[in-house]
Amino acid sequence: MAQQGPPCIDELLITPSEEEIEAGLKTDNAPASPYDEIAKLTGQALSKIRAALARADTPKTQRRHVLEGAISLISTIYKQTAEIGILNSEISLLNTGKSEIMGLKAETAQLKSEKALLEQKLAQAATPAQTHSSSPSSYAGVVKRNPAPNRSPKFVSLVMAKDTNCSSEEVKDTLQKALNPSNVKVGIKNVRKLAKNGVAVECNSRKDLEALIKGVNTDAGLSSTLEAKIPAKKFPRVIIYNVDDCISQETLGTNLASQNEELKREDFKVLFNLKSKNQGKCHWVIEVRPKAFRPLLRQKKIYHEWQRLSIREFLRPTRCYKCNHFGHISSNCSANENCPNCGQEGHKMADCSQAPRFINCDDANKKFKLGYEIDHAASDANCSSLQHQIQLLINRTDYGR
Repeated sequence: MAQQGPPCIDELLITPSEEEIEAGLKTDNAPASPYDEIAKLTGQALSKIRAALARADTPKTQRRHVLEGAISLISTIYKQTAEIGILNSEISLLNTGKSEIMGLKAETAQLKSEKALLEQKLAQAATPAQTHSSSPSSYAGVVKRNPAPNRSPKFVSLVMAKDTNCSSEEVKDTLQKALNPSNVKVGIKNVRKLAKNGVAVECNSRKDLEALIKGVNTDAGLSSTLEAKIPAKKFPRVIIYNVDDCISQETLGTNLASQNEELKREDFKVLFNLKSKNQGKCHWVIEVRPKAFRPLLRQKKIYHEWQRLSIREFLRPTRCYKCNHFGHISSNCSANENCPNCGQEGHKMADCSQAPRFINCDDANKKFKLGYEIDHAASDANCSSLQHQIQLLINRTDYGR
């Protein structure tokens, strides 16, 4: 808003012409801002007062008294309007600061998660692999957590239908009826249906994996409807905190590319947004090509419109908030709902009075004979099962190295 000042009294004492009166009373054009609205309304009020005084043939002395009172009132209105503008600017700065704080809190949570993963790796490196001493190393004693042992690598092939209308169940039936594992001499550990039109087949070894892929893709009957391939690694993802929720996916992509030199439009894809605790805000997740990922992450901030927004690498394993297991979401879950705190069915976390016990770590201990601590809730950032899932996510990400 341009700086407004009180009108000159000597100019207002001049009797206005009919054209001036009509021009001052016009209301066709909409004001650009609330402040312009005040300037327009006070100008119209003055025009009406001058017109009334002129038509009443009021003496100049009385007109001066009336107009001086009006100008004094208008000056007060202008001062209060300016004060309101300053207050609004301060509020805007406070809101920006609040967004920065929320972004830092999110960064802190992510750093805690990464720190726990590094602690596990350090503890594993500090403990001799073939030593079973009763006294643990000093560092491991401090963190009081068993390092996550290296699990055997998995050899998985995706078998996908060429017809996108084909269901995962149909793919599984077709594969199992047409291909006999004994004929291609492969050991199959597991067959898991995917969310879309395909299945994931886990083999016993790399040799078995290669034999399975060759068996599917060279079979005359199967190769016309199915295709087997090794899962491709995904590009790294970045989360942008506290974007105005009125910003569309397309607008966000355009703004990021035009305001950040290190980020070309062809180097990233805007994927989806997540809810924010801040009203009117959301977090956006983008997928970035490896060549742009490292330079972007070193900045720790990204320009968008009038703000520099906090960013972090997005490493969030897929988790079901119904059964609290990894690998699927609640809309695809057929299991019973259990409590994220104790792992038992029949109540919510808010109503739980049991000691914490995370079922994923408990199940992993039983299945793989590990030593994960289980006395924590599903939301614990230091959870060994969560750190393992994050490491798997990192292993499936193409960082261009």
